[in-house]
Amino acid sequence: MINEIIKYAQGVGVEQDVLAWINTHLKPRLEKDKPEQSEVEHIIDYFASDKRPKRIGKMSYEQAKNNTDK
Repeated sequence: MINEIIKYAQGVGVEQDVLAWINTHLKPRLEKDKPEQSEVEHIIDYFASDKRPKRIGKMSYEQAKNNTDK
């Protein structure tokens, strides 16, 4: 599933820091809880938008989800 998510993220034009976030924060979450694909895509869409925070490196999955839901 992580390869599909990376392809999706690249397809929507995310920056390198988002790809790094996927590997450091999302990948372990996928192995642990298996969130729904639509939830993950929604977070990635948020990271691809102009409303995303500048620094996401330390943002947890929960923080990203909460920010996305706002």
